[in-house]
Amino acid sequence: RDRIKGSSPRLCLGESMIEIGTLVRYTFDGDIGIVVKVHGGLYDVKWSDGSFGEHVITDLKVLS
Repeated sequence: RDRIKGSSPRLCLGESMIEIGTLVRYTFDGDIGIVVKVHGGLYDVKWSDGSFGEHVITDLKVLS
């Protein structure tokens, strides 16, 4: 699907959508963070402890 000019990058997975500002949980340790950058199938996340990490979609679960 083509992106509309000026829209944020996102990945649609059924009803889940990950884009900048999405609240996510790390599947391995349960930490919660916010997506701050989306690039080439990777997601930069700022975690609740202040650290940053780069992850693939299978590492993350979208929180509603």
